[in-house]
Amino acid sequence: ANIGKNDIFFYFAQGVSSSILFKILPYIKIDLWYLKFLVMFIINLLMAYIFANILKYSYSFLKSPYERINNYLKDKLKK
Repeated sequence: ANIGKNDIFFYFAQGVSSSILFKILPYIKIDLWYLKFLVMFIINLLMAYIFANILKYSYSFLKSPYERINNYLKDKLKK
């Protein structure tokens, strides 16, 4: 339910987290490819979830003053 309503944030955050993961990939020293894949998948999933929530809350923080100003101007223009 959380991802469905905020899919654009998760889409963007997954791109950011995969780019960061690409930079830290050489420092993950695991020889078994399937274990390395699993570790990278979990890291990517956690970072995407964290970044998506940061984006979601920062958008809601920025959106509320804009909506108040917009509603105020709409009320003034109606009068």
